[in-house]
Amino acid sequence: MPKGILLVGPPGTGKTLLARAVAGKAGVPVFSISGSDFVEMFVGVDATRVRDLFEQARAKAPAIVFIDELGRAQILAVHVKCIKTGEDVELEQVAALTAGFTGADLANLVNEAALAATRRGAEQVAMADFNSGIERIIAGLERKNRLLNPPRPRARRRWPSPSRSDLGTFAT
Repeated sequence: MPKGILLVGPPGTGKTLLARAVAGKAGVPVFSISGSDFVEMFVGVDATRVRDLFEQARAKAPAIVFIDELGRAQILAVHVKCIKTGEDVELEQVAALTAGFTGADLANLVNEAALAATRRGAEQVAMADFNSGIERIIAGLERKNRLLNPPRPRARRRWPSPSRSDLGTFAT
């Protein structure tokens, strides 16, 4: 019975998705951590988070522990080579906002940010464009014509027609 498997390949080839698919098929939970968090353990910074991850996995055994060998910032760096980014863009900050994103999700984020910059007529992709892309990936396409509480049509109030006896009281 194998105790582990090593998935190797360039960013965005589906390693994370494959690990999640195997876990889903086997009906076991997935516990994931990035390589940068794992390296911090050896430095002594935030080692408790890494230990807690393995303790949780042991408690829920069988489980899959997925250690991403690259930080998300490195994957983003691969994808942003084809676009011009503004000076305000910090890939570490973008990576911090994209916890749980796969390599394919990060590639999609860069595309969405580039499209947002194009829509506003900019020559460079700004941090606001990345924030817009994250919102679009997580929440979906913005629908401006959709209201949360659409107005209800008012019911027409019907007044009873006056009878002859009512007319007599009004006439006096």
